[in-house]
Amino acid sequence: MLWGAQTFSGLGDGIFRVAQVALLLRLTGSAAALSGLLLTAVLPGIALALLGGALADRVDRRRLLVGANTVRGLLMAAFAGLALADAVQLWHLYALALLYGGVSALANPAFDALLPALVPRERLQEAQALFLLGDNVAAILGPALGGLLLALAGAGGAAAVNALSFGVLVAGLLSLRVGATPVPPGPRPSVWADIGSGLRYARTQPALLSLLTLFAVINLSGATLAVALPLLVTETLGQPAATYGLYLTAMNVGILGGGALMGAVRVRRRGLAILGSLFAAGLLGYLPLALSREVGVGLVAVLLIDGLAMVSNVLYPAWVGTHVPDGYRGRVFGLTSLVGYSLVPVGFAVAGAAAGTLGPPPALLGAGFLLMTVAGLGLLVPALRRLE
Repeated sequence: MLWGAQTFSGLGDGIFRVAQVALLLRLTGSAAALSGLLLTAVLPGIALALLGGALADRVDRRRLLVGANTVRGLLMAAFAGLALADAVQLWHLYALALLYGGVSALANPAFDALLPALVPRERLQEAQALFLLGDNVAAILGPALGGLLLALAGAGGAAAVNALSFGVLVAGLLSLRVGATPVPPGPRPSVWADIGSGLRYARTQPALLSLLTLFAVINLSGATLAVALPLLVTETLGQPAATYGLYLTAMNVGILGGGALMGAVRVRRRGLAILGSLFAAGLLGYLPLALSREVGVGLVAVLLIDGLAMVSNVLYPAWVGTHVPDGYRGRVFGLTSLVGYSLVPVGFAVAGAAAGTLGPPPALLGAGFLLMTVAGLGLLVPALRRLE
C-alpha cells in the first residue's frame, strides 16, 4: 500500500508542477522569474538537509513523515483555494515553493531511513528499485496528466489533486506496522550536536565518502546532459525541437528498463557494479552522444546513460540501508540530500558555461571522460572494490 500511495503522491507532484509553471508564466511571462522559482524550491534543501537527517535519527520516522505530509497536503489545499478563486499572486508561488521545499527537505531523509525497517535485509535492493520505479513512472506520467488536468480544471484542480494525493500518502503511512525508531537511553544532545556527530561518523567511513564522491560526479554529469542535450539536438544536429522529445522518451525507457533490471537481478559486488556502470555510461553513452551525428546513435546513447544511472541510484541507498547503523542512517541520507541539492545550481552553472563556451559536444565529452576517470580511480580504492 505504501508503494502505491508514494507513487500516487509523486504523480500529484508532477501534475501540479505543470500548473505551477503555467501560472507563473501567465503572471509574469518571464524566464528569469521561472529560474527564481526553481532556485527557491532548491534552497531549502541545501539549508535543511542536515537538519532533516538529524531529525530522522531523533524522532519516530513514521510520525515525522505523517506530520510532514499532512503539512504539505494542507499547503497544497490552501493554494488550490487561492487558484480556484483566481486570487494567486506571484509571491504566493514563491512562498509555496519555499515552504514546500523546506518541509520536503526535513522529511525526505526519514523516508529513506525508514524503508530498511519495512523489508528484509536481503530484499532491500528490490524494494529500492520498486520505489524508484514508482517515482520515475510518476515523473513521466505526471506532467502529461498535468497538462490535461490544467486544460480541464485549471491550476486549482491540479493543486486539489495534489492535496488529495498527500491524504492518500498519509493513510498509507498510518497503515504501516513498524516499530518506533530506536532512541538511545538517557539525555539527548542537541540537534546541532547530532548533526556534528553525523558528519564525524561520515568522515570515518572511507566507503561512504567514496560513494558520496561518485554521487557528486554523477550529478555533475547529469547536469551537463540536461543542459547540453537540447542544444546538441537543435543546434549541432539541426533537428527540430520535436526530435528532442524522442531523446526524452529514450531516456525514460532507459530509466524504466534499468530500474526493472535492478529489481530482478541481485547484485553482490555493489562497488564494482557502481564503478562499472559509471565507466560504461561514459564510454558507451556520453562519448557516442558527443561524437556521432546520427540521431539513432544518440537515442541509444541516452537510453544507456539513464539506464546505467539506475545502478547507482538503487545500489547506493540499498548499501546505506544494510551497512550504516540505524542510529546514523537518517543523517547519512541527509548528507546525501545535501550533496544532491547543492550540486543542482552548481552543476547547471558549470554545464551551462561549458556548453555555451565550448559547445555541446565538448561539454558532453568532458562529462564522459570525467565519469570514466573517476571510475578508474575508484578501482584504486579498496573500500570501493570490496563494497558488497
